[in-house]
This record gives sequence, structure tokens and C-alpha cells, in this order.
Amino acid sequence: MDRTQSTQALGYLHEFFFSSNIALALIWEESFLGPFLLELRLQYRINAFLHLHPHSNTGGYIAMFGLAFGLALCIFLSLRLFSRTFLAREVLRSIAGIGSLTALPSCWLYINYVPWHNPRIPLAEGVHGPALFWPLSELGVALVCVLLYLYGIWPLPKWGSAALVALHWGFWGWQFFGRGMFFFPGLVFPLTGFSSSLAWGLYVSQHRANHSPAVPAPQNLR
Repeated sequence: MDRTQSTQALGYLHEFFFSSNIALALIWEESFLGPFLLELRLQYRINAFLHLHPHSNTGGYIAMFGLAFGLALCIFLSLRLFSRTFLAREVLRSIAGIGSLTALPSCWLYINYVPWHNPRIPLAEGVHGPALFWPLSELGVALVCVLLYLYGIWPLPKWGSAALVALHWGFWGWQFFGRGMFFFPGLVFPLTGFSSSLAWGLYVSQHRANHSPAVPAPQNLR
């Protein structure tokens, strides 16, 4: 695989994980704030097909992830359709990095700390997380790191960056597991965010290498 094919494959991978990450965040937030009628109808039909209780979580998770997959596909195809435009390229280069690390954590913070008195979200009753200071501070540090990396002033090597990304999503994975999620459904969120973050980092690194000025080869002096 030559350099052009490698860059193209990395671009597809980045778009796929970015689309999946954003779609998961939006569908999860909507399903939690509910009632999300489309998801409820799908849940009842899936549970009926599987001969389960109408309110079984099995049908609910299948419906939620199915809708997330559909939305991710729409976002991915939109990015492919406008891939040659400056706006799409800039979204993938800059906004995608912020979204990859902060989309799901931001939804988690919104659900657990902002709408306590909203009557539309009875599920928020009794959700007691750690002090707001720690998740908010961690998210702020992650945002600063994204900006430093984006503008090329990031001091750590690739392995150090990957370790920090793993710690970031380990922290937020713990948050998701602690909110009533079964292990496997809860694991999907941090894994998708982790993959999206790594794909963005590689994409930016490749983009920077492709657009850096070529250094002319030294000529032999006679």
C-alpha cells in the first residue's frame, strides 16, 4: 500500500469512528432524556420478536445501537459527499478532535448535572455521581491537550499520547459503568471514543506530514 492509499484508508477510518462517536453521543443523550418514541417502538418490536418482556433492556440496547448505527451512516455519507470541500476537511482536522474526546463526556455531564429539575427526565432522579469538579476538570485538561496537539506544540511522543488517551477513556468508561449500564453496552462508549481519538490523532499527524514543505536532497559538491 503506497502513501496515497494509506492516507485515504486512514481518512475513511477517521470518518467512520468520528461518525460513530457523534451518533452514539446524540442517540444516548436523546434516549436518556426521553421519551424517544422511535426507540421505544423499536424496543417493543424487538422484544416481541425475541419473546421478551416489552420493557426488557435487551430490546432497548439493540434499538439504541441500531439507531446510532443509522445516524452514524448518515453522518459518514455526508462527510464522503462533501469530502472535497474546505468545510468538511476542516471539520475532520479540527472539530473532530474536540468532538472525539469531549462529545460523550459532555453528554454525560449534561445528563447527570444540568437538567435535575426538568420533569421530562425522571431517570435523572437519584443519579449521584462523583463531585462535578473532577469530571469537569478532566474534560478541561483533555480539551487543552487537543488544542496543543492540533497546533503542533504537543511535547509527548506518540506512545505517551496514546497512553493519555487511554487514561482519559478509562476515566469516562468508569463513569458509564457506574450509571446502571451493563458491562458490554457500557464498554461500547469508551471504546468508540478511544478509537475515534486515536484515528483523529493519526489523521492530523498524517495531514501535517503531507502538507509539510519538502526538504531538498543535498547535492554532491565537486
